[in-house]
Amino acid sequence: MAETPSKRVAAADGGDRLSALPDELLHSIMSLLMARQVVQTSVLSRRWRDLWRSTPCLDIDHSEFRRRPAWDDGRGKLLGFTSNLFKKHSAPVLERFRLHLGASFTRHAVDDMVRRGFSYRPAALEITMP
Repeated sequence: MAETPSKRVAAADGGDRLSALPDELLHSIMSLLMARQVVQTSVLSRRWRDLWRSTPCLDIDHSEFRRRPAWDDGRGKLLGFTSNLFKKHSAPVLERFRLHLGASFTRHAVDDMVRRGFSYRPAALEITMP
């Protein structure tokens, strides 16, 4: 299949078509990702470095932080991640805040994460714990 002239130009000048999209559309795309993946988009390009900070949806899931061996349930990594996430996230409000936690979290840790999420006045909220 032959390349179109526009594809050759974009490739030749190092262009990044995804980064050329408006912030609102990129935020819509990011809202489909888990919070950890959203933060990881910061390494894609200079344009993406701080874009995650204003994403309107946060979906934090404990299962993303579990690792092998089985005794490492990822609780410490999740707590560190959420602490940094909430310190650096700058959206004034959230469209959606989801928090999925395992049973091993203390009441204090859960209260802290929920309160920080509430501070963004989310339009939709989902908190699950076994």
